[in-house]
Amino acid sequence: MVTPLPSGELEFKVFAPNAASVEVLGSFTGWSERPVAMRNEGGGWWTARAAVTPGDHDFQYRIDGNSWMTDYAAHGVRLNQLGEWVSRLAVPKAA
Repeated sequence: MVTPLPSGELEFKVFAPNAASVEVLGSFTGWSERPVAMRNEGGGWWTARAAVTPGDHDFQYRIDGNSWMTDYAAHGVRLNQLGEWVSRLAVPKAA
């Protein structure tokens, strides 16, 4: 799930109880160029905060460096050019 914060950042939260590491990758990170490492909060939950520019973005979570997970609680999903579901973000411009 993705939650906007008062700071203007977005908080990403995912349940991955068996993961050793989780990252957020997307169009706003250049995908593999600048992944955002998530922090294990305990109880299987992982979180990260990131500043994301206004506009529409695709993203996924990468589990243990090789498995991809779509966030169906984000702002939507779509099929990418590889036929895989990716999560969508719609970040509005600041007021």
